[in-house]
Amino acid sequence: MVFQFPHNKFQVFVSVVLSFVVLGSAAWVFYARTWDQSRIIHRNVHKIASILADIDRSCAITEIQRTRVPVGFLTIKSFVGSEVGNINLAYPKKWRGPYVRDNPSIDGKILYEIVKLKEGYCVVPGIGAKLPNGLVVGKDIKLNRRVSIKELIAPGGGLHSRGTSLGTFLDFPIGDWKTSVHPEPKDFKGKFRRLIDDFNQAMVFTMNTWLGADDDIRGQLG
Repeated sequence: MVFQFPHNKFQVFVSVVLSFVVLGSAAWVFYARTWDQSRIIHRNVHKIASILADIDRSCAITEIQRTRVPVGFLTIKSFVGSEVGNINLAYPKKWRGPYVRDNPSIDGKILYEIVKLKEGYCVVPGIGAKLPNGLVVGKDIKLNRRVSIKELIAPGGGLHSRGTSLGTFLDFPIGDWKTSVHPEPKDFKGKFRRLIDDFNQAMVFTMNTWLGADDDIRGQLG
């Protein structure tokens, strides 16, 4: 004897199974998508931090002029003066750009940013970026000097998703350009040459600063 489902119950059974399949597939796609987004953002912030550390080693970052700087300058090949993207360099001629083909962004629209937080400068998704955890930077996540990056990237923090941190701290000092680029020479000739090089670089940096100040004054007067 062959068991047969009643026709109406069979249709209900198939509908239930299909519903579970559709819901399960949608849940898997959503999880995979958010996990992939988290992984990409994590990779990008660390990549940017690594490039900035390399720029500091070769060019020596003396100052980041603002508390929030969009990272849209890594594709620049060369520039005039000592400033690029609101970042001042002690040795601008040692710039080795472009460092990337395209500046990393979220959804091709929003650049990552260097932001001054409680512990120092950090790399985070830019204002307006909607994160995989559903939060929006600048709206749900406030970034200022009173906010701790350690708390933000910890589990449960605004810059944490799927077990992955979505921001990172710049672990090199800003403004130590006199000692961070070249090793200290031991012989007198080397020390003298180093002194002259440092003096020339300092004069270039100072002159650029003065010229920028003069331009600002002329702009205010004229």
